[in-house]
Amino acid sequence: MSPFLNQNGIRTFGQNQSGRGAATGEAAAPFRAEPRFKANNRRIRLIIGSQETNFSLTNVSSSGAAGTSEHPLLCDQRVRLIFEGREEIIGIIRWVREMAVGIQFVQPLPPHLVQGPGSSAMPDRAPRYKIARTATIQGEFGPVDAVIRNVSSRGLLIETRQPLRIGQDLEIRCGRMLPFNGQVRWVNGGQAGLLLMLPIALDEFEQQTAEAVI
Repeated sequence: MSPFLNQNGIRTFGQNQSGRGAATGEAAAPFRAEPRFKANNRRIRLIIGSQETNFSLTNVSSSGAAGTSEHPLLCDQRVRLIFEGREEIIGIIRWVREMAVGIQFVQPLPPHLVQGPGSSAMPDRAPRYKIARTATIQGEFGPVDAVIRNVSSRGLLIETRQPLRIGQDLEIRCGRMLPFNGQVRWVNGGQAGLLLMLPIALDEFEQQTAEAVI
């Protein structure tokens, strides 16, 4: 049996042991419901109230988009997006990372706008697994505590009280796993996304970090 399939055929990652002795699988993060398309900084207009600004799309799907704005935006703001041909759709800002934002559309975006000028299909993302592992990170500072919240063969989502910045190189230690390196790709409050310098084997990660489960 695959190490990531339980007896019911459900994708899992290891088994967390609760204080009562019950086992709970660490489930794979859900896959996106529809394909995303790389937008190559396709320019559209974004309107909040009476303010209008340029918005550069980095990727787009029928349910949402990510991009950068020329003006600061806030989570949960309702915006109007003006696409080519003056076609308009309403969206809600779901995340903000410096000038980059993620927007969820209120209504599905028509296919001809999803695959707009300069768009190209993005490669499938490596499966991510929701986990909870204690770890330490070290960069231009001494070792500090962190918690790994999800993992794929190419990246991590971590939580830490240590201030981090985009582009920062880190060494990560977790359980009995040999130290491995990653680069900070985004920061949002106490969370950060890391791109690993070299892919890791998930079966080895599961075995070598079992003692770090929380």
